[in-house]
Amino acid sequence: MSVGTSRDFADGFIHKKTVPEAILSQVVSGAYEISIPGGSERIEPGELFLTPAGTPLTIGHHYGRDRYMEARWLHFYGTLYRHHELTSLLNMPLRVSGDAARAISDIIGEMLTPMDHSAASGDKSINSRQSVQDALRTRELIYRLVGLVWQISDLKPGSLALLEHSARMTPVLDYIAENLSHSIKIETLADRACMSPSHFHMVFKEQFGHAPMEYVRLLRVREACRLLVHEELSVSEIADIMGFSNPYHFCRVFKTIQGVPPSTYRAENRLHRI
Repeated sequence: MSVGTSRDFADGFIHKKTVPEAILSQVVSGAYEISIPGGSERIEPGELFLTPAGTPLTIGHHYGRDRYMEARWLHFYGTLYRHHELTSLLNMPLRVSGDAARAISDIIGEMLTPMDHSAASGDKSINSRQSVQDALRTRELIYRLVGLVWQISDLKPGSLALLEHSARMTPVLDYIAENLSHSIKIETLADRACMSPSHFHMVFKEQFGHAPMEYVRLLRVREACRLLVHEELSVSEIADIMGFSNPYHFCRVFKTIQGVPPSTYRAENRLHRI
């Protein structure tokens, strides 16, 4: 999760990005013009835009009467039953206003407000206790946020069926998640599902919409997106971590899925501002 504020925009500045997390961003002053595939909205002060993880965004920034544009933003990534990114299961509103916007704004405000550590000392036990309190507070705020997002959204058609299929494929999905950095063979996955490779391939594609090895590549690229945005690792290091045979293979697969090379994705999607 990342949270922050931004104010250094030029009037009319347009930013295009596709980040691996869901985005909540609230206008404090000025306005956003948000475009995503299938829709666009103007976001006024007090309102927020909300987009699922991996959504291509075009963000226009406009000054208000104070001659600046300011926003508070939060990026988050959550999974349901370990393997499904939460926002991929939901039809979420692009523009959030009214009571829902105020409730989400309160959570962002709490996340931006540091806890009072005035009692901190050299006592390691006290500092450790405060670290635990910080972690619990952050988790509680995240759960509140996810609950609000769930309340204002609708389940996509087929989401419940997908979750049911996932329950039956848990051993396979667990193995994939735990071995993204290593070689994964379809025979091993089929064995985990207690099926022949050919039958497993057919069943998996029918249930998840992707062939098993295509699904593995998608997960590797999704995790690579997160590393490119958040970490200082080189492209070669990320290729190695994600189990690709060499950086050239990684770059080719990444560009096929994301439309741009890893270095371009990193330059366009760093979390400096929204």
